[in-house]
Amino acid sequence: MGFSPEKFQHHLALAGYEQHDSPLIEQVETFLTKGGDRVIEKLVTFERGNRSYALRPEFTASAAMKYAHEGQGVKRWQFHGPIFQEPEKAGDSFVRHHLGAELLGWGGSSADAELLGLVFEALMAQGLSEIRLIIGHAGLTREILETFQIDSQVIQFLLNQRGLLATGGLAEVREKLKKFLTFDALTEGVSNEADEAIISTLMGITPRSSAFGGRTREEIARRLVQKRHRIEDVEAIEGALIFLNGWVQIEGTLEQSLGFVKTHLNSERSKALYAEWKHMLTLLTGYGVSPDQIILRPDLSRVWDYYTGIVFEVRTAAGLPLGGGGRYDGLMRLFGDVNDTPAIGFGLDVDALYRHFGDDHNVSPVARITVTAEKGAEQHAISIARQLRAQGIPATLVGDIALHRVRVFLDGTLTLNDHTCASVEQIATRLESE
Repeated sequence: MGFSPEKFQHHLALAGYEQHDSPLIEQVETFLTKGGDRVIEKLVTFERGNRSYALRPEFTASAAMKYAHEGQGVKRWQFHGPIFQEPEKAGDSFVRHHLGAELLGWGGSSADAELLGLVFEALMAQGLSEIRLIIGHAGLTREILETFQIDSQVIQFLLNQRGLLATGGLAEVREKLKKFLTFDALTEGVSNEADEAIISTLMGITPRSSAFGGRTREEIARRLVQKRHRIEDVEAIEGALIFLNGWVQIEGTLEQSLGFVKTHLNSERSKALYAEWKHMLTLLTGYGVSPDQIILRPDLSRVWDYYTGIVFEVRTAAGLPLGGGGRYDGLMRLFGDVNDTPAIGFGLDVDALYRHFGDDHNVSPVARITVTAEKGAEQHAISIARQLRAQGIPATLVGDIALHRVRVFLDGTLTLNDHTCASVEQIATRLESE
């Protein structure tokens, strides 16, 4: 037994994921746009012609930029190759080998289930049965926090304390929070006309020449207004802190965790996100994922300004991380798209897979078929697609199409059993006659 990147890629190809190249070198801004300051220390950079460039640290940013500039409709792209990051400890290499895929232009629970299901299925197909999916939801976490109606800086501060809360550090976080709430933090704006009036008054009663630490009168006034809001919101902030302290403790099987998650739903939006998440978890069973192979951890995400929906990690049963990903519907806007674009992706650490399972190289061919189904018929469509792929017949799922039956097309043109649900045997017979 061993891991084969070629077999993994072939499995994705059968589901319609086309191999795409990603530039080895991009301008630094491409990767900072996606990751911001958190990635700058990891980038391998160099200067040329008064411009800063970086070796790619991952595949998603380049894929998102390409789609924002050239793409439309649903795109399934997969990537394989080296990525480059500053090593975390002495002796580590700058080079890592990753596999990745992006599903662009398709949102909702069916799209989430497809990507997670295919990752799991492709690993299990190689006999790597020690796989677990750790699944969280960044969008639901942020939605619940926002219902406390506290400002975004406080939310970000609280999110940054999750690790401390998870280890029983509630008292320490409270002390840090007190200092944060009295800190002169400059905000970029104010919340309403009343705040503007207060700022104008404060500026009017201070000498024009007054400034402290190089700050203008307006900056000082805005700080004072923001501090007033934070003092008024102490009760709401304490409520958000108590929620988050309980939220980070939720981790376990679906049966154990979903009930705890449900008790925290305090808005119609949070209830809708929960329902969609739960539906996605149900659809995963169609890809052969059993409930005991899923661990639910709602606060999983480490990148709260990036992921907008579900997030997940792939680990061994012993907890060795192998990769992960999530939904990032807002990223295209940063590359010039005028609207949010549904997008979800993942990356796997090939080196970690080799270390744990060994390697097994085997190249397979690529082919295509499309299976479509309306909402409510997803499980049948998933079943048909999986059976086709098991026979080496390619099958790409397309969702949210107003059809009452599952239909199958060969290369997008041949309709099989237009008015009845096609069986795998009927499809195979038809293909053999073509």
